[in-house]
Amino acid sequence: MMSTSSNIFGQIQKNKISMASTSDVNAKLAALNDQIQTVVKPVLSPASKKKALSSVAEEFTIWKSSSEAIRESTSLESTKGQTITPSTLAREQYFVPGLDHQVNSKRTKIRAGLATIPGREEGLAAVLRTISPQVDELFVYLNGFNEIPACILGYDNLFIVEGPDVGDRGKFIAVDRFDGYYFAIDDDINYPPNYVRRLIDSIERYGRRAVVGWHGSQLKKGFSSYYDQASRRVMTFGGRYDDDHQVHLLGTGCLAFHTDTIDVKFDDFMLPNMADIFFALAGQKQKVPFILSAHRKNEATPIAFEGPDTSISGSSISKTGSRIDVRKETDRLVKSAIPWKFHDAGAPHVREKFSVALIGRTDKKRWKHGGILKSSHLTYDMLQPYGVDLNLVDVETGDVKGLNGRAAQIVIVYPGDPDRPDYLQVEQLVDYHASRGRVVVVNLSLNHVLGRYKFAVDRILSWRSKYEDRVWLMAFTDRARDIPELREVRDFIVTVPKTLEFPDTEVRAFGDTAGIFLGDYGKLCDASLLGFPVEEVIAKLRAALPEAPLYCVRQYRPKEAKDLGLEILPYLKDDFGPLLAKSRLMVSIVKYATFEMVPAELAAMGIPLIYPEMALSLSDYVGLSGKEVRSIQELVESATDLYRDPLLWESLSRSGQLRSQSSQVDLLSAQMYMSLKRLSRHAS
Repeated sequence: MMSTSSNIFGQIQKNKISMASTSDVNAKLAALNDQIQTVVKPVLSPASKKKALSSVAEEFTIWKSSSEAIRESTSLESTKGQTITPSTLAREQYFVPGLDHQVNSKRTKIRAGLATIPGREEGLAAVLRTISPQVDELFVYLNGFNEIPACILGYDNLFIVEGPDVGDRGKFIAVDRFDGYYFAIDDDINYPPNYVRRLIDSIERYGRRAVVGWHGSQLKKGFSSYYDQASRRVMTFGGRYDDDHQVHLLGTGCLAFHTDTIDVKFDDFMLPNMADIFFALAGQKQKVPFILSAHRKNEATPIAFEGPDTSISGSSISKTGSRIDVRKETDRLVKSAIPWKFHDAGAPHVREKFSVALIGRTDKKRWKHGGILKSSHLTYDMLQPYGVDLNLVDVETGDVKGLNGRAAQIVIVYPGDPDRPDYLQVEQLVDYHASRGRVVVVNLSLNHVLGRYKFAVDRILSWRSKYEDRVWLMAFTDRARDIPELREVRDFIVTVPKTLEFPDTEVRAFGDTAGIFLGDYGKLCDASLLGFPVEEVIAKLRAALPEAPLYCVRQYRPKEAKDLGLEILPYLKDDFGPLLAKSRLMVSIVKYATFEMVPAELAAMGIPLIYPEMALSLSDYVGLSGKEVRSIQELVESATDLYRDPLLWESLSRSGQLRSQSSQVDLLSAQMYMSLKRLSRHAS
């Protein structure tokens, strides 16, 4: 529909029109006007056509969010950016590789676009924090700003675009000639951390035949006015939709597509603040299906702003008569395309669904912190995108037998260590649920201690004698089947990957680090957990590396406090990354624990890790990307080499990053889904 005007637009930009070339400008605008008259005469008023022409000869300016120039001066007038046009902006290689992006560099690129206005900086900041880690490139268009908001500075993959006030169509400033997945987002929506992944899944399940989103409308027969409830059925991003739905329009704040699916250009959006309509018209013209993808209630939520409603829909519904009241033009455009049609997207891939109840430390009010609490909620996050019906039930405050009245084919019993008080009812829970035909997966905290292995074998064999294939032993790695002490139950082990989520922390260079981090003080005081005597390790590290500060953190209360002569950091909350990122090394000597999450997290931050053999934990999840040691002598020699040699340090730092990142919770979610799906078939 708009291809001819796009060509004229490109010619105008190429000629770099200035005020001095008035006659040339007028001639080109007259030619462009003729094109627009031909194309849009039936649907646009004279005033609207004037608006469509008003910014066509404008150029835009782009800055990289993390550039020094932008940091030094946030004035749009005083900071020199790069002048671009929509077509050249999208064509140029603005992709900036960091570690995460290097991993994705040979995959299809993911780009997002957002337009914002003054007064929405708080919402903008929240959106950037969530979306930036999920995409390769993020373009933010500033409408009506005199200064660059501080909240958008410092992102390596974010680009700031400034030009005339183009309204919501600014979110499509970077779509021209782009090849890959394009996400249109808004500054007033809280998106979930797996939002991009979820919509890409929808795109690919339909074989790239459809545009997908979480907010859409179906126009009703006898359409009268777009902003009247009687004329359309609105399916919101905050609602619950268990199945996909065909829609006529998708809201461009919750929309994604692959560029193979639909041909969209910035020039297609001829008026400001009507992006939803122009995008839908392009879909109707090209016969592209629009799909509202299934999602749960409040997975995405609105961001509230103080003051009057500045949303396009709010102003149009209220008929404010303001610049963002677009009711009249919207109705003209929608009516011009009647009858609106649903276009066939074909049959999507349908994923097998099943139900799971996880009984453990899940109540955030009861359990303030801890590995099981975190793992329980991350398990929910891992399985939810696959359509698994997962019910979290707290082992103390929840309905551990009735499961809150919800069905469950699989019950995961995830208690604390068998030596801890909350293990007491595990035996009863396994019997109760297995006897009712449910598959039970039980975590017995395999910790490399021979007695624990014997205990696990005895319990699984006993349960199997009563319930056959409905009771399974949980392990974090496949290697559990190769442990000699578990040979009798090797066929009754199910691998459920450890839920690891790594902090988004800047990786420091060798020269910006110092000190050796030794982990948790409480664990260091418990000799039963350690692979080497802590006092001997500390003494020999001090002798070999007198220049290296040694420190630990007080996360857990020790059974018996010891004076280890270490600097002890206070309890660290979830934002521990920036503080520990200053460490040059981590030496972990814990060997007989179920899993050590902090060492894996530090390896992901680029801090080389030295650790003892720890089957089913660090030996498998970090492996050769850390330094596994068998003696104190090897530990000290390795620490000395890595602490003083920048080349050795850099190699292990990079290796640890890449290996650990591959164990990120979302990347191992497929393993968890496939393991549990197979077990669900054993339920009766």
